[in-house]
Amino acid sequence: MRDIEILKEIDRYLNGELTTQEIDQLWGKFIEHPEYLELLKTEAHARKYFQKKVNEDAPAKEQGFWPSPSNAVMAYKNWIYTLAAVLIIFVLFQLTTIHGNDGLQSELLSSISPQEMVTVEIYRTTEPGFEQLDVEINKGYEAAVSGRLDESMDLFSGVLNSNPRPDQKAIANLNLGILHFNNSEFEEASAAFKTVTAEENLSPFTLEKGWWYLGQSLARQNNLADARQAVNTAFQFDGLFRQDAEQLLKKLDEVLDK
Repeated sequence: MRDIEILKEIDRYLNGELTTQEIDQLWGKFIEHPEYLELLKTEAHARKYFQKKVNEDAPAKEQGFWPSPSNAVMAYKNWIYTLAAVLIIFVLFQLTTIHGNDGLQSELLSSISPQEMVTVEIYRTTEPGFEQLDVEINKGYEAAVSGRLDESMDLFSGVLNSNPRPDQKAIANLNLGILHFNNSEFEEASAAFKTVTAEENLSPFTLEKGWWYLGQSLARQNNLADARQAVNTAFQFDGLFRQDAEQLLKKLDEVLDK
């Protein structure tokens, strides 16, 4: 749901225009997207502040146009009570999730070092333009390890928009996926890593990275069944991530079996 859509629902909610079923659905969205709670709190506070200013600044003869202070306070209290109920539900949901997945969280990456990105060897080619894309990929790597993350993302995105070779596309997606992961953009990261795993003509190490990071991204989205499949594929490569993959597989199995 886009922010503009949730704002419309919040507006209708605060205006008392939602049915009981619609309110339940809205609360479900608050639980699924905790950031929407901030929109609700901001809107509620803004309305309270606006009403207070109107009551303070408007001439006495115009006061009758607005709700009485007692009604405004009562309405605001209703918003606060409802918000408190939402927060209680959210906290209980979070505590249950954390308690159930505590061991799993310890096995998940909090970030991926930019040094895990892949570079390419620059070489001459008879196909114009491809050599420059190799250069751009390596520039993107240098920008990332130097901390210029926005520049790095722009460079990798530029490669993907320039009709790259399949291997260039996969490498740019792997590196871009790492940037998305570190921005907590796990859905975008998963999409990028999936593109890597779909390209067979890559080094086994690069493919192993694609599957391992795909599993991590999916787990961060709580898509545990697909995460397990991706992590198990990384495990089968018997490479650098095998031991970590084995540990994560155990934790995923524990959670999925509950």
